[in-house]
Amino acid sequence: MSEPQHDPAPPAGPEGHGFVGRSREMDLLRAALAEAKDGRGQVALLAGEPGIGKTRTAQELARYAETQGFKLLWGWCYEGEGAPPYWPWAGPFRTYVQQTEPDLLRDQMGPGISDIAGLVPEVGDKLGDVPEPTQTDPEQARFRLFEAVSSFLKRAAADQPLLLVLDDIHWADEPSLLLLQFIARQIGDSRLMILLTSREAEAAGNPAVTETLAQLSRLPAFRRHILGGLEIDDVRLFFRSEAGQDADADLAQSLHAHTEGNPFFLGEVIRLLASQGSQGDGELGLPQGVREVIGQRLRRLSDRCIQALTTASVVGREFDFRMLGTVLDDISEIDLLELLDEALKARLVEDTPGQSDRYQFTHALVQQTLSESLSASRKVRLHARIGEVLETLYGDRPENHAAELAHHFSQAAPVLGIEKLVHYALMAGERALSAYAHEEAVAHFTQGLDAKQIAVDDDTPAPDEETARLLFGIGRAQASILRRGAAQNLNRAFDYYAQAGDVPKAVEVARFPMAPGVGRLRVTGLISKALELVPPDSLEAAVLLSRYGWALGQEVGDYDRSMAALDQALAIAQEQGDQVLEMWIRANSAEVNFFNLRHQKVLDDGPKMRELGRRVKNPQSEVSYGISAMMAGYALGRKEDFEPLLDGSIDLAVEARDQTLLTGTLFVNSALAYASGRWPLVRDLTDRGLAAMPAYPPLLLTRAMCEYSCGDRAKGGEYFERLLETARHRGQGTGLEFACVAQGVPLIAEVTGEKEHIEAAIRASNALLSFPSATPFLTQLARSGLAMNMLLTGETSGILDHYKALEQYRGHWLAWASVDQVLGQISRATGDIDRAVEHFEGAIDICRSSEYQSYLPRLGLSYSATLLERDTKGDRELAAALISEGLSMAEELNMGPLVEQLTTAQGEVPASRQTHSYPGGLTQREADVIRLIAQGKTDREIAEELIIAIRTVTTHVGNILNKTGAANRAEAASFATRHGLD
Repeated sequence: MSEPQHDPAPPAGPEGHGFVGRSREMDLLRAALAEAKDGRGQVALLAGEPGIGKTRTAQELARYAETQGFKLLWGWCYEGEGAPPYWPWAGPFRTYVQQTEPDLLRDQMGPGISDIAGLVPEVGDKLGDVPEPTQTDPEQARFRLFEAVSSFLKRAAADQPLLLVLDDIHWADEPSLLLLQFIARQIGDSRLMILLTSREAEAAGNPAVTETLAQLSRLPAFRRHILGGLEIDDVRLFFRSEAGQDADADLAQSLHAHTEGNPFFLGEVIRLLASQGSQGDGELGLPQGVREVIGQRLRRLSDRCIQALTTASVVGREFDFRMLGTVLDDISEIDLLELLDEALKARLVEDTPGQSDRYQFTHALVQQTLSESLSASRKVRLHARIGEVLETLYGDRPENHAAELAHHFSQAAPVLGIEKLVHYALMAGERALSAYAHEEAVAHFTQGLDAKQIAVDDDTPAPDEETARLLFGIGRAQASILRRGAAQNLNRAFDYYAQAGDVPKAVEVARFPMAPGVGRLRVTGLISKALELVPPDSLEAAVLLSRYGWALGQEVGDYDRSMAALDQALAIAQEQGDQVLEMWIRANSAEVNFFNLRHQKVLDDGPKMRELGRRVKNPQSEVSYGISAMMAGYALGRKEDFEPLLDGSIDLAVEARDQTLLTGTLFVNSALAYASGRWPLVRDLTDRGLAAMPAYPPLLLTRAMCEYSCGDRAKGGEYFERLLETARHRGQGTGLEFACVAQGVPLIAEVTGEKEHIEAAIRASNALLSFPSATPFLTQLARSGLAMNMLLTGETSGILDHYKALEQYRGHWLAWASVDQVLGQISRATGDIDRAVEHFEGAIDICRSSEYQSYLPRLGLSYSATLLERDTKGDRELAAALISEGLSMAEELNMGPLVEQLTTAQGEVPASRQTHSYPGGLTQREADVIRLIAQGKTDREIAEELIIAIRTVTTHVGNILNKTGAANRAEAASFATRHGLD
């Protein structure tokens, strides 16, 4: 009852005066609204001090938007504690549900209807047959909710443009802010405008709000508008509107100077002057601050009215008449109505729009001024009384109000004790988990544990079941958002249940999914203990063994034990005939094999996975395996293995509705697009992936390298700085951020010539190499990066150790570089030129056969430099041909920096020792191509014979036609015959 209710409409503007000033801001906001109406989604922020007119400006834009055909949705954030998670979003969605026809609502919500119904139960009430959402791990469940909400808003805006106002986001809960970030990244092509309001000072003091605004500021469609005070001419207009008469020059000047044009302060002063009868000439004796003004206006109320309002202020910004009357049991209902009428006339409270018997203070500053007038002892007792009244009013359905009850009983703990506080904190935490509001859940469970004096971050055993429930709750919440302590608290809960003989509950704790890197060895230990509690041949054991094997391979780095556990799990699943579980186990095995660089083992399982996929529907496992298999084919340079898997992979990942799998699929596709130099596709795929996971290191590096390769240093630097920032604040990352920095820095330095981040890259490599359980994929990325950085700095002592470690993977592609490329560079630096040539030739062969065109120019540059250093017979000619081939490819792909480098290198190639020259100025490679043209071979056949890319052949054919003056291939063949080139 005392928690805020949802507004079906925006708050009304202040009575008595129209909208004054803000012409520049309104022009900009109307322009943004027009952009949104044309399908270019917008996000705008109105920021400023309390009372500056943020909400009033938003109301004015809302009125204008409705005249332009927009549908208005208005949400607001609750200042006090006790509001449910996602409060700012639930209200406008409830309004929309109430106002929309069922068939249209069902179409607009689409496949995410079950997830949205969990946030807004009225969806189920209106549509009737909403299915339960699919069970999945908490992180992916929240992604599904966010994706469902985003898609719903975009579909709704396609039918009618939407203006969504979120008022006072400085008070928003963290899950609501995360949802805002997610939606803002998705609406670029929609007819949706989001308008935010926020106090600057409060926002700056809230890390979650600060981070949200930092993320929003990266979006091209985001605009921040800082509202200042009204100009003096606007103050005159304001006074006329408010007081019904003109202010003389001195009065207007005095009001403007005293209030600095703050509209709320100004309005309060004008009303105070009116109540004093001193609007005209003479000394005004104006109060020094807005709280003093409010205090003076409150003193003009009756004592009993102040008592009622002061009690209401402890409830919050909004309060319910019935609840307040029950708390104030010494005041009759009639008397209370008269007291509230007194406050209404003074414009200190107002009716809540669309809600009977509900009131709200006209401004948060009024409520704060009243609340702060109470002594601590009086406030504690009022919280106790309010909590007990609410408990009675909510009856046997307190779950939806658990956070509110926990808040009041936490404040009342000095007089009531902790029993009710812990009870409702536990209930509120579970409620937050069910809404995927993990950050809120951590706060609630911590509140309960603190009350019981149980440390959150140590190994103290749980003394009772209530504590075990709190530890299980906080462990789940921490694991879902990659917070430290997750495995520790899950272990504490597990140990209690195991010792108490509650095996089902202990196994439930052990089965809770945790992302790699969260718990490290403690996760495997937890599952190992759980395996001792279940029958060894049961499906329960198979599930635990699959997780155990995956954890051993990914978190412990013990490949043999990992595969033994996974094989045991697979045998149980096959014996029990559970094909869905079998697919999951095989997908886990593929991931472990990939991260242990057992690429062929990944691909060997392909036929069986395809067979299972035809029998049962398990898109999550199918996508997971597909990521591993595509990466394995890419690493081996086998186009025939990865290319068939690309088709439809993104659509399947979207169907799976799993954030990690979608992001991984988009990354693999973007990595292969990067390899072939399809820059627009790289940008599109990385944009989509980063919209889902803004700090995903492989996507950030791929996009940075794309921009650097195309010569856009500013844009490349933006994405690379985001990668570095992720590594600096990695918390409990997976190691990918370090691996990306380790390899990315030297590769980018080769393009830009800048070496400022080399020390950071070396630290990242050393951190991974010092971690005993890092997988071979991560350690070899670290080694390759460290070796390249050593070459860049000239500090090559011990570099042959890295050569020996990498040599077993020759012929492989390691993320953004060929292993042979790194081995070739090491060999050249250590004087083994012949071996360097072998390595570079191997890397070039993979580039040509798999059409990794974007890597070809850089490899050609390194290879040609090595040949010129050796300078034996034919080396100069081959070097010239490599540079020519690389230059043609770099020009075709618009790789500006490499074009410059290759052009310079081309001019530095010494003259050939051979006196033989080819007619028409043809190069050696062009002579080879025209000879095969004369034999009637196609571009593909020429590419296969010369082991070069088809696109390279096409480029050579174009050069040949230009140089020989031939109009077509037939004339080129005749030229070859005439000059003895056939």
